[in-house]
Amino acid sequence: DTSTVSANLEAVRAEQDRAEAQLARFQKLYADGWVTKAQVEQLEAAARSARAQVKSAGFASRTAQILAPTSGVILERNVNAGQIVSAGTPVMILGETASGLVLRVPMTDKQARRVRVGMVGTITIPALENRSFDARIYEMDASADSRTGSFEVNFLLPAEAALRSGMIGSVRMTLTRNESEQLEVPVTALFDLRAEEGLVYVVDKNNKVAARNVQIGRLTDSEVEILSGVKAGETIVVAGLEKLRSGETIKPVRKP
Repeated sequence: DTSTVSANLEAVRAEQDRAEAQLARFQKLYADGWVTKAQVEQLEAAARSARAQVKSAGFASRTAQILAPTSGVILERNVNAGQIVSAGTPVMILGETASGLVLRVPMTDKQARRVRVGMVGTITIPALENRSFDARIYEMDASADSRTGSFEVNFLLPAEAALRSGMIGSVRMTLTRNESEQLEVPVTALFDLRAEEGLVYVVDKNNKVAARNVQIGRLTDSEVEILSGVKAGETIVVAGLEKLRSGETIKPVRKP
């Protein structure tokens, strides 16, 4: 109910009109020498205050209604009618119907390393008599859940009317050999990490090291996936990086 907010806005607008009209009268009287400058300055301050109150009430009026960004289904309501909440408090959780629902699938680190955003899987929903849907991975956790140790992989389901929030499903994916073979190195081999990339020291046939930029994928506590930059069979430095510079010669010690 926005009636109180609307009434307050009308009240402060009326006060602004009164303050500005009175200021205009006193400015004319001051020009004719009938009132003092102090009286005019007092009314100028009152007019500025009235304008500020109108701005504040106008903002309250504009934000008094919460509009959904899209059509959907209310999944959860966190507040009650008449309840006062602070800014930023979620009041409802809305499920967007136009783009379909999401199936959240927890995966182990080994499973998660074998999948990518954009891959397609077959989702089976037991509650719908084991109906199957094709769903695409659209988001993956970058780190494991601190409580379960699993990585959450989100599959975007089609906009199917029979699907309901809270249903349980399973996913089946077929990976090719190239998709399942991925290069992993110890996390200690990387330095100068940035968004999805970093540097490693590569050792050539003369035992000289050179820094090389690599694209990185999924990261665990001990290993990081290398998407590009080094190839299987190349030698990299995994310890003592802080003592090295590109072009230096080392005596490699193979990691057991």
